[in-house]
Amino acid sequence: MVAQEEWQVELKERRNAFWKIVKGLDCDLGLVYGSLERNEPFRYLTNFAPALGDMWGILRREGQMACLLNFHWQLEEARDLSGIEEWEGVFDLLPELVERLVSLNPKRVAVFGLERIPWKAMDSIQRNLPKLEVVNADAEFTALRQRKTLFEIRILREAVRITDEAIDLVRSELHPGMTEREVAARVSYYFSSRGAQNAFFPMVIAGTDRPAICRLPGDYVFKEGDPIMIDVGASWQGYQADVARTYVFGNPSPIQQKIWDTILRSYEAVLHLARPGTPCSHLHRAAEKIYEAAGFKLLHRIGHGYGLATSFEWPSLDSEEAPLEPGMTFAVEPGIYVQGANAMKLEEDLLITESGCEVLSKASRELVIFS
Repeated sequence: MVAQEEWQVELKERRNAFWKIVKGLDCDLGLVYGSLERNEPFRYLTNFAPALGDMWGILRREGQMACLLNFHWQLEEARDLSGIEEWEGVFDLLPELVERLVSLNPKRVAVFGLERIPWKAMDSIQRNLPKLEVVNADAEFTALRQRKTLFEIRILREAVRITDEAIDLVRSELHPGMTEREVAARVSYYFSSRGAQNAFFPMVIAGTDRPAICRLPGDYVFKEGDPIMIDVGASWQGYQADVARTYVFGNPSPIQQKIWDTILRSYEAVLHLARPGTPCSHLHRAAEKIYEAAGFKLLHRIGHGYGLATSFEWPSLDSEEAPLEPGMTFAVEPGIYVQGANAMKLEEDLLITESGCEVLSKASRELVIFS
């Protein structure tokens, strides 16, 4: 566990950086919004996200932040984790938020998480403050979070380690007769027993005749010859890993072996390019060429960032043109989804270093399981 004192130092630096952005945009206040499923802006500044409801933060000056939640149940926990004293839980949250903003009477407000704010909330704010100028600060916020600090990397390493451990433990227990739901439940148990949570629903896809990029685990019963794709991630102290492995009971079929060889070649091509200075999208294009040469289509981006989120974390490797820099973290996930193999995927968590990259995920990649 990371000491609370260390968290307080980190959070103070983050909020100071946030305030510099606010002033750099010539704004009077900073407003931060987070929803239940997309809480990264709020959590980044507070180290807290409630179990239910919306969350708002108002930064009035450097080091002074007030936070509002829908419920009062977790306020003491929030104070302890954030180091912020001013927390309030109000079920009907919007009138309280608007009243506070009206009392502060800002001229310009820098908003983090603007793209997620409900229309009703923005409409109420602007009706009560008709002269208020709202400034979208999401680009600056994203830039602040692109390069992970040593503190963040330390936490991410532990999230990935817990994920690796769960995957290897589950792999050792796999056998024909198990179901997708059973495997997902075991992963969840391992995470919980190590002080972590699921970063997203555990994805377990097995069989040969139901190709799917993504779906919830079901009651399918494993049998000999089945490929089993497991895509899971532990969330530890708010930071999320994202790792996938594929296994086959017995010798893989020719199509399964061809797919796995293509996945491995694609991954190695991406790994070769994963170094400072390489534009993000070049990694996707390199993998795409290998897929096409093998007669397959790359049906989703080759990777994405991970940190306080996974799929929504910067960068999206298929479209982002910015060059990689030391401290950036992203998952590489070559996968192929066809009849006869269903879903086969490898996903690794990478960290860009000064000279190249480090693969943080270490779970066994061995394809074959002999039952």
